[in-house]
Amino acid sequence: MLELFAWSSTGHLTITQAAVLLAIGAIKAVSRPGLMQKLGKMYDKLSSFQEGIISTPLNAVGNAIKGTFGSDLAAVTSGDAADFGRTTAKDASSRWKEIGLGWSAKSDEDKLRYLMYPLPYQVVKVDLHAGNMPKVGEKLDKQGQVRHFMRSTESVSAKEAFDASMKWVKEHATTAYTKIKAGVEKAGDRIDLLNSAVSSYQSGLSKLADAVHTLEDSFAQGHVRRQGGNTNIIREVNRWDEANKEGDPATGKLGHHDFDDPNNPANKQFVQAATDTTTELIACVFTNLDQPDDVFAAALTQLLSVRFVYTPDGP
Repeated sequence: MLELFAWSSTGHLTITQAAVLLAIGAIKAVSRPGLMQKLGKMYDKLSSFQEGIISTPLNAVGNAIKGTFGSDLAAVTSGDAADFGRTTAKDASSRWKEIGLGWSAKSDEDKLRYLMYPLPYQVVKVDLHAGNMPKVGEKLDKQGQVRHFMRSTESVSAKEAFDASMKWVKEHATTAYTKIKAGVEKAGDRIDLLNSAVSSYQSGLSKLADAVHTLEDSFAQGHVRRQGGNTNIIREVNRWDEANKEGDPATGKLGHHDFDDPNNPANKQFVQAATDTTTELIACVFTNLDQPDDVFAAALTQLLSVRFVYTPDGP
């Protein structure tokens, strides 16, 4: 596991798995039949394309690190559709099931699971970059912590870090929506010799992973100090320095690793808030694929304005 990095691989994986399951429920609840028809065509195109490249299923996280997109077909166990509303990060991993070759969708839920199955592993993969390397990361990438919702260097103020990370989330979510939408629209074409529908969709899902990773990191207390009881309020954006990493055992202050542990009781409300907000972002992208771009833009702005309220402590 990538315990050196944010939320730990386990945290990002379980939070995103739970969010995907919840987002599927939100997408299914949309009463516009044209939306699911479009996504169904994308499933047909993607599953047909991947039949020729899928090999023996590999370990999901290892496969994600290699950057592949076709070896781990993940889906929740059958009969879970009625339980989407009760899914949490804690139980997601037990309800998320890898399935092998020869699997085919039997329902709209199955199609959505297939379309989104790589996302949790892609979110984990975002941690693998030079700026996140212990000891030398700050020297190799002076802006490396923007994607982790932290101050990259001592000279970066909390407000500057907040603005930079918010820009990262918004831009990558918007690019994700644009590319996924382009792929979904292209999937309806009878002729697509260059598989542009698949490449656009895959690229969009990768951009969504970039946005989701940063969003989830903002709920890890080692990264951002959000207000207990109202996790939408951000009080401070932390710097990834030695004091942050180690904490202070003398005073009982937890270190970065402890704050990144989704099973630590101190993190319970923040893990749930991260799950809820990731669900909202995924649903925002997918439920607006049949809508004008400005409808998505307004929905995204509203989501971020509610979940990211920067209200720093006084002097």
